[in-house]
Amino acid sequence: MEISFRGKRALVTGAGKGIGRATALALARCGSKVTAVTRTRADLESLVLECPSIEPCPSIEPVCVDLSDWDATEQALKDTGPVDLLVNNAACAKLQPFLDVTPEQFDQSFSLNVKAALHVAQIVARGMKSRGCGGSIVNVSSQASQCALKDHAVYYPGELGEPDRGDDRDGEDRLERPGKSPEHDVPDPAGQIRRSGGRGELHPLPPQ
Repeated sequence: MEISFRGKRALVTGAGKGIGRATALALARCGSKVTAVTRTRADLESLVLECPSIEPCPSIEPVCVDLSDWDATEQALKDTGPVDLLVNNAACAKLQPFLDVTPEQFDQSFSLNVKAALHVAQIVARGMKSRGCGGSIVNVSSQASQCALKDHAVYYPGELGEPDRGDDRDGEDRLERPGKSPEHDVPDPAGQIRRSGGRGELHPLPPQ
């Protein structure tokens, strides 16, 4: 089955690494014009360099901004143009034992995992409404919104609190999101099922 996004524009947050990067490239392969958003410029530069290997390859427009900064995000995305598809994938995960969580860690997590996802969705939805047309907003979550995990006391409610249930974990304090769901389990050459990590790594599944 051929999937085509020709004539469409997609905006992908957390597009520098992992699932966000793979999503941006996949949409480009399907013909979409992609606005790729992340906070690390080197990741955007390498993404743009990777794009010419895609045939045919529409443009990937890089936008470097820290989405936890409300005003900077508004400024960076105001001239993006009409967006047909938003993939809200940016998030951070600084894991701490429950008794060691600080207000700063809590605020950092919710600023990006919840508030930024809401803000970018608002920006895109306003554009859709003003044009009188529809579109799609996809908020990416993780297994942490479905089950209790060690040292995820702050990350868990952040994932659960995302708009309608979205990877910018590219800094020293921001870790790439682990495999989101069973759909991200992939077979390795030896035939063993492994879970893909946020940086595209493969990690053996724990014993059942």
